[in-house]
Amino acid sequence: MPFCAPRRKRTAEFGRLSEIYKPPDGRLTKETQIGEGGTGAVFMGHHHRRGKVAVKMANITRDEESVCREVSFLLKFSRHRNIASYYGAYYHPAPNEESSEYLELVLEYCSGGSLYNLIDSTEGQSLKETWIGYVCREVLKALNHIHHHRAVHRDIKSPNVMLTEKGNIKLIDFGLCWDLDPQTGKCKQTDGTAHWMAPEAFRRRDRELEFDTKVCCRSSRRTQWHLCVCTNGCCIQ
Repeated sequence: MPFCAPRRKRTAEFGRLSEIYKPPDGRLTKETQIGEGGTGAVFMGHHHRRGKVAVKMANITRDEESVCREVSFLLKFSRHRNIASYYGAYYHPAPNEESSEYLELVLEYCSGGSLYNLIDSTEGQSLKETWIGYVCREVLKALNHIHHHRAVHRDIKSPNVMLTEKGNIKLIDFGLCWDLDPQTGKCKQTDGTAHWMAPEAFRRRDRELEFDTKVCCRSSRRTQWHLCVCTNGCCIQ
């Protein structure tokens, strides 16, 4: 990706960057903040062609590697029906040395909110078993697509599972996604949200860190547990 160039090369390549990732120039407007991703805040927005969208303000200066990785995986995965669509990005160069560079990621807006918020809104009332099964099935479809491309999401949790207005399930936030080693099919880079991570994804002194796609499956089971238990008066803290 062109914006992944090292900072010392940015000045020389700025013309090419601005040509590929143009400023919004009125084509995109941001409204209220609706969330916070691993690489930046997420806003509700309006695109001149796409209509209502989600806009993730990815801070390239603060965490360039994660932004580059997320865009790469969005381009690869977002055409799947259970992954939020990626429409494109607008690049904002830093106006001065004290400011940050941003990439505005334009994504599908899921008006149903996150699975986490849905669980919180039940106030202890149980969700139907058939609906829990539906959510889990759709999440596994998204994971199967990611794993088919030899990658792991590494941050499966209910806040990263979104619902559309029609109740379709969409997986989001690919900032921690990572490619598996082509030779071993393993990943040796640990990251994620502690409450949702599989045991083998934690670094330990007595063994070498190494895991495969099963970490996503175990995190999805944690999400299933969240659905089953937290709608009966108990929740993850």
